[in-house]
Amino acid sequence: RDLPGVGPQTGCLGMHRDGPEVEIYRPGEEKVAYARVTADKVSRVVTGHLENGRPVSEYTIGAIAKG
Repeated sequence: RDLPGVGPQTGCLGMHRDGPEVEIYRPGEEKVAYARVTADKVSRVVTGHLENGRPVSEYTIGAIAKG
């Protein structure tokens, strides 16, 4: 699928306790960083954020930090 924000970039965000992390960059929008990403969460992030343009707020690093 040709989804905006999808690219081959990999690396470390430096927040190992909240890993694995995923950052999504969509043209014209602020990046969104997701924490503690599991295989189950990936499907919801792809559908909600990449396909429909709605970040999944409960999976973001900010939501995880608030706990």
